Amino acid sequence: MKTLSLAKLLERLTADDFGEIARMPALENLRVNWNAVGWEAGPVLPNVTHLRLNSFTGTEDLSKVPELFPNLRTATIHLAPDVDTVPERVLGLLPVPVVVERSDSVL
Repeated sequence: MKTLSLAKLLERLTADDFGEIARMPALENLRVNWNAVGWEAGPVLPNVTHLRLNSFTGTEDLSKVPELFPNLRTATIHLAPDVDTVPERVLGLLPVPVVVERSDSVL
């Protein structure tokens, strides 16, 4: 599996869930609601080259992104409906080009 979408998952992942994800050697694209699933405790995924953060609120701690995804090439941040922008401090944590999408920009 090259793409895994957990974007609509609204519950924290368990250690078993993280273990299963870590055993996906072909995984390149990950879509996740960072705060909902608790990814900051997740496994290191060196094969993931694209990360999409859905329902971004601005409260996410993305400081571990470079460590968890060492081969990341691009990131997309899809803003929650009531959020207008991504703070510069957050953008500075991501070591790759970031595309920001608003809720009204996705059909």
